[in-house]
This record gives sequence, structure tokens and C-alpha cells, in this order.
Amino acid sequence: MLVVPQLSRVYASATGANEVVAISEATLILTARTPGGFSPGDMPYAPDAGTLYASNEARGTGTITPRKIRIK
Repeated sequence: MLVVPQLSRVYASATGANEVVAISEATLILTARTPGGFSPGDMPYAPDAGTLYASNEARGTGTITPRKIRIK
């Protein structure tokens, strides 16, 4: 889970759905869903680029592949 105060959003991985979801910090309502690759995990945020990166675990290999997710 990642909280981005400047956007008033919380980002969380929905690993069962292979998605990253955005939740309003104020209302706790789901505001967006986006594909996150297989089993999205760690999610660092690059504020200057407006990009969230989600790591993905490849099946059976333990390989982590970052996935860029543009956010606004």
C-alpha cells in the first residue's frame, strides 16, 4: 500500500485481480483501477514524473519486473 498525500490518494495492490487500485483518502471510495501485471507488489511513486511503479513477481521465478503506471 502507498499513501500519496499530495494527491489525497491511497494506492493498493489487488493481487488476486492483478491490478493496482486508487482510493480517495477523504471518502475511502475506489476511484480507479489499472492493470498492475502479475501479482503487483512494492509501489514506489515518482512525483516529478507523475508515475507509480509496481513490481511484479513472475510465476515461479521470483523475478521482479517494474511496471510504470501513469497517475494524475
